[in-house]
Amino acid sequence: MKLLFDLIATQPCGESKFHGGGEYAKIVFKHLVAKADAGSLACFYDSGLELDEEIRDLAERNRLELIALSTNEELSGLLNKGNYSVFYSALPYRYHDLKIERADVKLIYTIHGLREIELPTDRYEGKYRQGVSEKMKFVLKSLFGASYIRHKKEQIEKLLKSKAPLEIVVPSFHTKYSLINYFPEFDASNVKVMYSPRKTEESDKFFDLSPYGVEPRGYFLLISGNRWLKNGYRAIRALDEIYGAFRTNVKTVVLGVKNSDMYKKAIRNPEQFVFLDYVSSEQLDFFYRQAFCFVYPTLNEGFGYPPLEGMRHETPVIASSITSISEVCRDGVIYFNPFSIEEMKNRIISVLFDSDIRETYARRGREVYEAVSSKQDEDLDRLIGLLLGEERISEPAGGKDPELEELEKAFVV
Repeated sequence: MKLLFDLIATQPCGESKFHGGGEYAKIVFKHLVAKADAGSLACFYDSGLELDEEIRDLAERNRLELIALSTNEELSGLLNKGNYSVFYSALPYRYHDLKIERADVKLIYTIHGLREIELPTDRYEGKYRQGVSEKMKFVLKSLFGASYIRHKKEQIEKLLKSKAPLEIVVPSFHTKYSLINYFPEFDASNVKVMYSPRKTEESDKFFDLSPYGVEPRGYFLLISGNRWLKNGYRAIRALDEIYGAFRTNVKTVVLGVKNSDMYKKAIRNPEQFVFLDYVSSEQLDFFYRQAFCFVYPTLNEGFGYPPLEGMRHETPVIASSITSISEVCRDGVIYFNPFSIEEMKNRIISVLFDSDIRETYARRGREVYEAVSSKQDEDLDRLIGLLLGEERISEPAGGKDPELEELEKAFVV
């Protein structure tokens, strides 16, 4: 048996050098290399994109076959030659047009979510679009939303209708049942729920916050400020209204902002906000660790790494109550309707002025993080076993998580 691993999933995606699917793929690849025999594993990457130095070094040190490709046609040819018995991708959406003629190669895909079908756009997306062509994309998507959704469904449908045997790994029950909802003809027994692997890199590095005019534990944190999906616009409106009504020294740091003009035009208290571009992973970890509260108003999520990062550092988290967030974060965060600015204000005010609430969710968040991270580790082992062709993927030694069993029952009522 020889596995072909997709490293394109680890390469930059659009404007983002770091993205959830990419970090997921990197963790899986590192664990796979540690457990697989060198001769049983090969990998490929997009020759037109930057390949992470750590990933390249890992492949070369372990003498893995490292193949540069530029088209899906080349990948199809590679799989049809018969050298590989398993093909795995952590971000398979681009492979809906693969032409695999062999039925003896097994495909394993991780589908993180169906955001483009569930939520193709939002009323505020246009504010994030810069330039005429980008704004036109938003207008066209808004005008022809039904056609856009149909097109995206057709792509996923092609992905699922493979001549080769296919198994789908999903990071949450939300994603599993969303997949079954939109594609009822797909065999549900081929969908396995395995939580996204835990991020193991931790840093205790200290960064000076004084250049930004904020103090440790003295700011609300928002991330991915240039992505409409992460819903920063509504959250910043909510925070700005709070700053207009109450006096507080707790400011707001917004990371991942390419163009702050969009936000500055919408706020009346600019002195309370700090807008920064994307930061390094070490800096991001520091910002989580030192935040007064992490606010995550996402509009759609297949799993949800960011709230867990806040919970890991005992930073109180307030987050969206939709898609997978409540499943993964359980009772460790305070929830709100991400489409309601008033409800966001309510939750932010509760954290701002009630120390008991802050302490409760700092403690509870850490407890939930411990439970979830334990399942993440167990599920990563299960995924590696699946990729390496182990016939039996056993349940964790302690049995199923009782709370998780209750969640699954709730999803299939």
